[in-house]
Amino acid sequence: MLYTIGKTEVSPTQIQEAFEYILQSPQENIKVRGTIDFNPIKNRFMSFDLNKV
Repeated sequence: MLYTIGKTEVSPTQIQEAFEYILQSPQENIKVRGTIDFNPIKNRFMSFDLNKV
């Protein structure tokens, strides 16, 4: 499952988005938060970070 946490326009050339993912298996559920820095003018990712929550 994917949940959008938020989206912030840092500048005209940088948008930061945060997501939470729930990875499920029969044994456990793991929640992971991802942060993406994106340049909408060049249509490119600048960075991507994942952390277990």
